[in-house]
Amino acid sequence: MTTLKLPVFAAAALLAAGCATTDGPGQVNYFDCGTFILRVTNTGRETIVLRREGRLLAELRLVPAASGARYEGEGYTFHSRGNEATFTGLTREAPHQCRRVDHLR
Repeated sequence: MTTLKLPVFAAAALLAAGCATTDGPGQVNYFDCGTFILRVTNTGRETIVLRREGRLLAELRLVPAASGARYEGEGYTFHSRGNEATFTGLTREAPHQCRRVDHLR
């Protein structure tokens, strides 16, 4: 009986790993914000690095949030909740509503 538990446990662990969050250290995610794409890289030090159209924007620090993950720094704010995010830049324009995408357009 013990020999059957190990393969079942291993299969369950692999299945759980496939469902795990994609926001770990070194993970890169792309967010479509309508007129531009944000590349968000998790540094693993409670910070993220933002790039817009290949250009480095800023390194943002994790700050307390009521829900989701909120990062701020250098005049930028990035607040994500699941596959949705709000990005606010240096200008006084309205915040951009963004959605995580699997690939660049």
